[in-house]
Amino acid sequence: MRDLRIGFIAAVMMVFAGYGVATAAPTPAAPTIDPGHHAQGMKEAPAILQTTGRPCDLTDAYYFGTGTAKIDGKNVPSKIYEVACKDSMGYFLVSLQGQAPQAYDCLVLKTESDEAVAKGGKPGELCILPGNANPAAGLAPLVAQGGVAPCSIAGGRYLGGSATDLVNMYEARCTDGRGYLMMTPQPGSQKTLTVVGCAEGALFGAKCALTSDAEVQEQIIALAKPSNPAACQISAARWVLATVDGWHYYEISCADGKSGYMFRANNSGTVKDITACANAQKLGDGCTLTNIDVARTAEAGLYTQQAKQIGYHCTVTKYQSLGLETGSTKREVVELSCAEHPGSVWSLLPTGSGGDPVVVNCLRAQAYGLPSCKLAPTTATYADLAAEIKSKGKTCTVNNARYIDGVRSQNGEDFVEVACGEGGGLIVAYSPATIEAVANVFTCKEAAGTSRACTLGK
Repeated sequence: MRDLRIGFIAAVMMVFAGYGVATAAPTPAAPTIDPGHHAQGMKEAPAILQTTGRPCDLTDAYYFGTGTAKIDGKNVPSKIYEVACKDSMGYFLVSLQGQAPQAYDCLVLKTESDEAVAKGGKPGELCILPGNANPAAGLAPLVAQGGVAPCSIAGGRYLGGSATDLVNMYEARCTDGRGYLMMTPQPGSQKTLTVVGCAEGALFGAKCALTSDAEVQEQIIALAKPSNPAACQISAARWVLATVDGWHYYEISCADGKSGYMFRANNSGTVKDITACANAQKLGDGCTLTNIDVARTAEAGLYTQQAKQIGYHCTVTKYQSLGLETGSTKREVVELSCAEHPGSVWSLLPTGSGGDPVVVNCLRAQAYGLPSCKLAPTTATYADLAAEIKSKGKTCTVNNARYIDGVRSQNGEDFVEVACGEGGGLIVAYSPATIEAVANVFTCKEAAGTSRACTLGK
């Protein structure tokens, strides 16, 4: 992503009249500020800077000289300036006769020069004004605008730019070890400023170099620690995905190999929604740092215990959790498949925020605004219905059933109609008790003429 360097290289390959040497800028170790060039820069640079559309509250300017740039095979007279800005990047300006001026921030020049030296070459052109002595400092306002926690800039580098999208990409390192990547729009770009942590570098197809992988992992762990479950001794961490509304999902693995989880956080560090790895298969690629088979086996055991505690006998073999309710009770919504029952059930399990426990069969799920069961087909519920009917002294080989929506008795009973293989049908009345219990069973004849009349046999 370095296509924007081409214009710069073409522009600076010229003779600076002020120094009389080709392609050489003043040595940054001992820059010489000519008073006349300084005065000329302060006079001429502001108008050129304004034309570029770059954000800059100008504090200083310098004129380097004139020269000739080879552009599209033609020699174009040019002037070179440097400007320093308050609380933002400083720029190297190339004023081209008959063409729009070009601007290159001082961090671009510093990064290019450092890379040249690292490869055994000579240092490139650098900004020389005192206000531009630390080019990386210009990243501070960009990081702040990105909505992240306050960051004192310890270093920065330019990663490249796109002439198509009109954006530049930078990396910044904070003094506390945090690192960020940022995509910044140039004048005329349709893009917006985007800042992400080094952990999320995949979003930009880039990797941080100023912040190590170990430090990136430490940043994720630091986010997780305030909400980390007591059972988890954190052993590793990774970024998983980002959402369009600004949330990032991360995975945490635990030393026991089974207590891993995912959580989401925004750039400001707000953490929400801890999801056990056993229930996180639909989040990105699921957990990869935790053995899911071990985690799900352990989790199934916990749900078996919770079911027993609320008075429902269920040896859990499979489950799917939808997370917590959005209301004040915050019960966990879980579908359970039990060894003792051919069908599955929906359960609302208290988490300490109030609310009674609930267990209902898949037909009655809509009474609680729950979706259709996924762990077993609705027809698997028929055997349980037949057993419930038998407990009330009647016999029915259930071959069809429906929930009678919107109908309740005066004492809160709700109803399911069943069709029987032997012929005819029945109405099953369920107790308002939150744990599934049959209150009564009526024949279709007994229910005729009421709001719970049979319809399956018609």
